[in-house]
Amino acid sequence: MFASDHPWVSATNGWGPVEKDQSNGGTGAGDGTPLTLNGTVYAKGLGAHANGNIRYYLGGYCTAFTATVGIDDAQPTRGSVKFSVVTDGTTKVTTPVLGATSAPLPLTVDVTGAQYVELVADDAGDSNGNDHADWADAKFTCSSTSQEPPAPVLQGTVFASDLPWIGSINGWGPAERDRANGEQNAGDGPALRLDGVVYPKGIGVHADSKISIATEAKCTAFTAVAGVDDAKLNKGLHGSVVFIVKGDGRELLRTPVLSADSAALPLNVDITGVQNVELIADRNGDDAGDDWGDWADAKFSCA
Repeated sequence: MFASDHPWVSATNGWGPVEKDQSNGGTGAGDGTPLTLNGTVYAKGLGAHANGNIRYYLGGYCTAFTATVGIDDAQPTRGSVKFSVVTDGTTKVTTPVLGATSAPLPLTVDVTGAQYVELVADDAGDSNGNDHADWADAKFTCSSTSQEPPAPVLQGTVFASDLPWIGSINGWGPAERDRANGEQNAGDGPALRLDGVVYPKGIGVHADSKISIATEAKCTAFTAVAGVDDAKLNKGLHGSVVFIVKGDGRELLRTPVLSADSAALPLNVDITGVQNVELIADRNGDDAGDDWGDWADAKFSCA
């Protein structure tokens, strides 16, 4: 399945829009030129410009992503980009800095079981002038059967959003990995933000919600920053959520009622010997309006 034939969840681009099956152009859609790397023209692919991020929802159905990356020949002497492929918040590959005269670089990336894949073009720290970044012949290898991700390694620090969930219930749309709760579609939430701080990792939910994660008695602590997302500061109800952590059905922590006006609350919970952890966002007995609960920077400390 070509990436340009699959709808993306979101796309940001350093100059104009991301282009499908042509290189980046100007500020209008469809104004690029044929994707060309080192004299080879590619009929399929994505034309981006650093700094850019193209995010796809794969739902665990794909096993590989392949592409040939480089600076488009439309920029014959300038441009410098690092290309990265990120799955469910984990960077799988980052290229060296590629310039206008660099040889195109073929990529083959294992995305087995990934829910989300991000194609990132970075300006390499020298500003983004002329950074026309081609994901030429970009495609996913997928099947009609959902693929299980590799078994997680419960060792060291492990983010909750990087682990498989053995259960997920959410009060509005799906619970989100590494972004706040959105609407009815997966991946449509904004960045996790509490007290003006943006968190790249965490879980975004809406009360009433319960996320269940198997920790297999291999972890000793769960930590997070809990609160109602800043997106609700300008809403009428401002949300009201009680955050609860349970281990093997036993309540380990319960916060006071938090709203968007409350200070975010750091959590540190002893889960030594716990097989299964439940992260619960309770609506506090009201109508659950605007109850966007963030488990920001949620992670486990494991042996």
